[in-house]
Order: sequence, then structure tokens, then C-alpha cells
Amino acid sequence: MQEPKIGVLFFHKNIYKICKEHWVDNCVKSVLNQNYKNFDLFEINYGGVYESIFDKFQDQIEENGHKHFFYAVEMETHTHAMNFLLNKCFHEMRSEEHTSELQSP
Repeated sequence: MQEPKIGVLFFHKNIYKICKEHWVDNCVKSVLNQNYKNFDLFEINYGGVYESIFDKFQDQIEENGHKHFFYAVEMETHTHAMNFLLNKCFHEMRSEEHTSELQSP
């Protein structure tokens, strides 16, 4: 039986202005190198700037068969960004679940 697909959520506001780049890279590497491999990545930069923490890891993401959904949307609070991303993740996972059900023999 295949492991269930999960969504890994990253929500931040212009993270490189707050954290050192190598800290962020270590976080991303930690997620990408997990033993559990059936996941997709959902990211929002709610500072409204196109700055993804996954840009330099696109090859590794694609090689491992993950999808990366990125949104650059200005939002007031961390809570608004989290709810936005949870909603996107939920709908993507539900749509993928229904697609795989339709393809099952």
C-alpha cells in the first residue's frame, strides 16, 4: 500500500531579511532529505515579494517527484497566510485524491 501523500507548509514574510540564508537552507534540506518521501511543498511569501526558499532546490524537488506550489501574496498577518496556505493545500490534495480515484482500476 502506498504511503498517504501529505503537504508540507512554509509560510513566511521576506524570510531572508529576518533569518540567515544558511539557516533557511538547512531547514529546506532537512525537509527534502526526510525518509518519508510522499509529500508536496506549499509555500507562501506573504510579504508579496517573489522570493521562494526553494528556488535553488528545484532540481532536487523534481528528481524526487515532489510538487512545489508557491504564492507571493501580501497579507496582514501570519494567521491569514497560514489559513490561505492550508486552504490551497487542502484543495490541491483533495483534487489529486479524486484524480487518483478516477484512474484506479
